[in-house]
Amino acid sequence: MSAEPQNPKNTTPSQSSAPAAASTLLSANSSSTVMKSIDSVESQIVNPAYENWIINDQLLMGWLYSSMTETIATEVMGVASAAGLWQALEQLYGAHSKSKMDETRTLIQVTRKGSTPMIENLRQKKNWADLLALAGEPHPESQLVTNVLSGLDVNYLTIVLQIEARSKTSWRELQELLLSFERAPTTTHNSTVVDTPVEVEEFEVVAEGGLVAELTTQTRFLLALE
Repeated sequence: MSAEPQNPKNTTPSQSSAPAAASTLLSANSSSTVMKSIDSVESQIVNPAYENWIINDQLLMGWLYSSMTETIATEVMGVASAAGLWQALEQLYGAHSKSKMDETRTLIQVTRKGSTPMIENLRQKKNWADLLALAGEPHPESQLVTNVLSGLDVNYLTIVLQIEARSKTSWRELQELLLSFERAPTTTHNSTVVDTPVEVEEFEVVAEGGLVAELTTQTRFLLALE
C-alpha cells in the first residue's frame, strides 16, 4: 500500500520556528515598553519658562496680599494665582464701590449748607461729584446745581429764585453768584435786585436843578440836587 499523503494545512510548525516567533513577540513588547517610558519621562520635564512664571506669579500674589488690610486679605484667601486674586478683589470692591457711590450721591442730594461757609459747602459737593465721575458714574452738572440750591436756607431765597429763573447756570457761574451774594451786605439780601456794579452811561440836566442818571437798561435812579 502506498503511504497516505499529508495535508499541508495540518502541518504543525517545526520546533525550530517557535523560538523565532517568541523572540519577535518579545522584541515588540520591549519596544512598546521603551516608548511608554520615554513618553512618561518627557511628560515629567517642566518647561523652564513655566517655572519662571510660577515664581513671578507667587511674588506678585505676595505683593498684593502685603498691600491689603487684614480684613480684606481674609476675604480673598484661597486663590491659586495672582489673576484669581485680582478677580476676587475686583468682585469685592465692585460691590463696595456700588454701595459707596449710592452713599455719595445721597450726600450730594440731602446735605444742607447750614452754618458751613459757602465756599466750603461748594467745595464739598464738587468733591463728591468728582468722586462719582472717577468711579465712572458722573453726576450731571445741572443736577449738581439743583442740589446745591436745594440745600440753602431761606436767607438765600432771593438769589435762589434768580438762579432758577435762568435758562441755564454752569457750575462756575453758580459759584460766582453765590459767593458774591454771601459777601454782599446783609441788607441787600432782602432786595430782589442783585447788588452788582453798573456804569453810568449818560447824565441829563432837568428842571428845578434835578439830575437824571441814565444807567443801564435795567434801572434808572433819580438823583436830587440840593
